[in-house]
Amino acid sequence: MTALQLPPTELPDPHPPSGRKRDLYYDPAVFKELDEDVFKVCLFIFIFLQKQMRDLIRLEFAPIFSQFGFVGTS
Repeated sequence: MTALQLPPTELPDPHPPSGRKRDLYYDPAVFKELDEDVFKVCLFIFIFLQKQMRDLIRLEFAPIFSQFGFVGTS
């Protein structure tokens, strides 16, 4: 069993890349599937947080909503 090495405490100075992007890939379309997955995850997280916020507001303000007779707060 090998132990994980900690990252160095001092990082090297920044330097320009040793190669060009076109040496790594010729067509940015190779990232299309990855981009679509990233967008799906972001949309899922956004919708989840939006629902959580809506539920929290409904829960916290339910007494006020019921006091003034607002409909659809359950």
